[in-house]
Amino acid sequence: MAPRRGPGPVDVDALLTDPGTGIVVCCGSGGVGKTTTAVNLAAGLARAGCRTLLVDLDPQGNATMGSGIDKRTLPATVYQVLLGLADVATARRRAPMPRFRFMPATGRCAKSKCCMTGCWPFSRTIRICGRGMSS
Repeated sequence: MAPRRGPGPVDVDALLTDPGTGIVVCCGSGGVGKTTTAVNLAAGLARAGCRTLLVDLDPQGNATMGSGIDKRTLPATVYQVLLGLADVATARRRAPMPRFRFMPATGRCAKSKCCMTGCWPFSRTIRICGRGMSS
C-alpha cells in the first residue's frame, strides 16, 4: 500500500504570523525529546520575533527549568490555573528573552496529574492557557 500523502506544502511563514497558531509537542513515550523540542522551538520563535507562550504540562516541570525559570520562586503554576486556584496573570512568567512567556509547572504539580489523564478536556487547557497571550 502506498504511503498516504498530506494536503500539500504548508506555508510556515503564514502560520507563524497568525496569532491564532498553536503548536503542540506531545508523545506518549518518554525520552523522545519533547521537552527539548518545545523549549528550543519556543525560544527560536521568540528570537524570530513571534510572541510565544510555552505551557509546561509536565508534572516534573523540566521545560520550566529549561527555560531559565527558577521553580522555587513561582507564585502559581499552570495546574493551579487549570484547577481554578490561580489566574493566568499570576502564573504566567517572562522567560529571560523578549516575546517569550511561560506557564510553568513544578514537581508539586505531580499530585494534580489526574486532571491531565483524559478526564480533563485538552481543549479547555488550550483555551485557559491561551489567555496568557492576550496581555
